[in-house]
Amino acid sequence: MNKFKNEVKATLKDFRELYTHDWWELKESFQFYKQAFRDFGYATQLLLRVLLGVICLFVAPFLIPAAIAIRVLRKGVSHE
Repeated sequence: MNKFKNEVKATLKDFRELYTHDWWELKESFQFYKQAFRDFGYATQLLLRVLLGVICLFVAPFLIPAAIAIRVLRKGVSHE
């Protein structure tokens, strides 16, 4: 009977260690995915900012002459 109790205790101890180890790995994997999601969000935000900057860099020089042309055309139409 004593040998059986020792076997049961050893088995329960093994299950407890396995259980806590699995939960620890699960917690670490959640931390990894949370950090990966944050990094993905930051990279996406950075990419969108750079893309907007490049678009503004190439489009802005054409907006000023277009605005002047629209103003000139409106004044020309309104005076006639």
